[in-house]
Amino acid sequence: MKQSNFGSLLLKLAVFLIIAIAIYAQTLSWNLDLDSAIAQLIPTSNILPEASRDREIYLRCQSATVRVIKADSAGSGVIINRNGNIYSVLTNWHVVDSSNPIILTVDDEQHQLVAAPQQLGNADLALLQFYSEIEYLAAQLETSLPQIGDTVYAAGFPLEINESNSLDFDNQAFRFTQGEVSIVPVKPLPQGYQLGYTNDTEMGMSGSPIFNAEGLLVAIHGRGKYRDPGFGVYLFADGTEPSPEQLEQMIKSSWGIPIGNYSELFN
Repeated sequence: MKQSNFGSLLLKLAVFLIIAIAIYAQTLSWNLDLDSAIAQLIPTSNILPEASRDREIYLRCQSATVRVIKADSAGSGVIINRNGNIYSVLTNWHVVDSSNPIILTVDDEQHQLVAAPQQLGNADLALLQFYSEIEYLAAQLETSLPQIGDTVYAAGFPLEINESNSLDFDNQAFRFTQGEVSIVPVKPLPQGYQLGYTNDTEMGMSGSPIFNAEGLLVAIHGRGKYRDPGFGVYLFADGTEPSPEQLEQMIKSSWGIPIGNYSELFN
């Protein structure tokens, strides 16, 4: 009799565990569907030209990437258009913030702006223009959002390399990191941020272009990983909060503004 009761108890425990696991899996699935698509994080890595699987893409991305230098700091940017001898550069608004920076191109030439920086709507995007008779490569745009797990590259200039000011290195400070899209929330964060990725980024890489595996421009980087959620940086633009699962992924991701925002605001 005791043996029968013990067997019955084990059977009940097994059924309970199966039901609990099923409920947890279903709840997790609902969270993913309702909140956003989320991918597992993978390590990021800095890519050198000789190690790139496609050297042509590396060089094309490097050629379009510029450095945005101010008196007291620097950021990154990308050439997106040429009209005669006037080039247009896209970067973050917080990089320039109404200042008058110098543009450093891939050949280490310095260029003055021909007009004051222009903020695009309320987004953290700024349009800069400079004059040059030298021919520079402009990035090709991809306005559709990349998908979870897609390979992306972040191209830019960290402010510090091996504890030294990287401004002394000119374009030798260029960094090209590979990662993947980690989160694409249904709703945007403030200032247009809506693309998360695993790439490691550093100070000085605000305004960096984010390229897809084909070397097309998909976003402008502006926020690094592991920011303090207590300051509300991970609230959505409508004031709502992410789910705990989303928040965890958001904190582990770097963030950029999809290039489609530029196309909508500029046109």
